[in-house]
Amino acid sequence: MAYATLAELRAELKLGASETNDDTRLTACITRAQAFIESAECCNQVFEASGDSTRYFPLSAVASDGRTLQFDYPLADTPTTVTNANGEVIPATAYILKPDNYRPYHSLKLKSTSGYAWNYSSDPDDRISIAAKWAYSTSAPESIKTATLVLAKWLYRQKASNDNTDQPIMAQGGFIIMPSKLPTVFWNLVGAYKRR
Repeated sequence: MAYATLAELRAELKLGASETNDDTRLTACITRAQAFIESAECCNQVFEASGDSTRYFPLSAVASDGRTLQFDYPLADTPTTVTNANGEVIPATAYILKPDNYRPYHSLKLKSTSGYAWNYSSDPDDRISIAAKWAYSTSAPESIKTATLVLAKWLYRQKASNDNTDQPIMAQGGFIIMPSKLPTVFWNLVGAYKRR
């Protein structure tokens, strides 16, 4: 899903109902803004998951306590299915998600009283699989939505002012004008969300 809508961007730009000529370009700006926010150059994570996907974990992802599975990506909500490397489905009553009290989750810990243990049946290369919403959240945080609009608006205005916004420009008198930097407010909005 998009973190921001065409209607929201049109409102930001104060476009009237009849000013629809650039809607295709505006939609492309939203797509580019979201892709940049998710990229390794910016936050290095997805902020909204509408459906499940499956991630696989080697037994080496289990912490030294033998019960805690460390995730390599944020988990937005309770998993749909957790399958041990031996093929056994582990019920939600047998584990807790960490950290306590807030999301996204970063690990899953088997309860000591559950009777379950992380193991494989015949091949140590078998993987634990988890079907879940792998993202920061099930819906993008408000600051990420705002950052998407800020960047999409900036992209739109850059394109409108000059087709070569990523290249230095030679102005009259021999002065070189460097390309514009992304707005400071954008970096302030996304700064806390950078995933290492």
